[in-house]
Amino acid sequence: MCDINKKTNYTTRIVYKVVHKNGDNYYALYSGLPICIGNVDKRWRISKLKENIRDNYDFNSFTPDTWTYNRNIIGKTTGFADLKAAKILKRESNREDKTILKIKLGGEIWKGTSKNILSEYFDNHIVYAGSEILSFEEIK
Repeated sequence: MCDINKKTNYTTRIVYKVVHKNGDNYYALYSGLPICIGNVDKRWRISKLKENIRDNYDFNSFTPDTWTYNRNIIGKTTGFADLKAAKILKRESNREDKTILKIKLGGEIWKGTSKNILSEYFDNHIVYAGSEILSFEEIK
């Protein structure tokens, strides 16, 4: 889970997000929320792709005041400021159904780092979270 912790004055940000791809649909790697234009869903939910979510993540563990929960992310989607960080996460997940999206975030934008992502490969990459997806495209 990213440590999103600082509200910014930004109106837009470009981020790179590793997602599950199923046909023409994209789903957030950890929450399973669909990636689509518009306001981000405010509910944590288990997607129909639960069996494909990284490490069969147990969404019942999203408990307030633990590393698996961050109230600043609810109603937002996150992504790395640096494409290199997204490529590392995609490579580490080592699954064919993963792809990287370039997303233009809008709405309320927060900033943090990737220091809470459980991986030996991450050193505090900058991460942004936005409450609206203005556009997105798949990175080839």
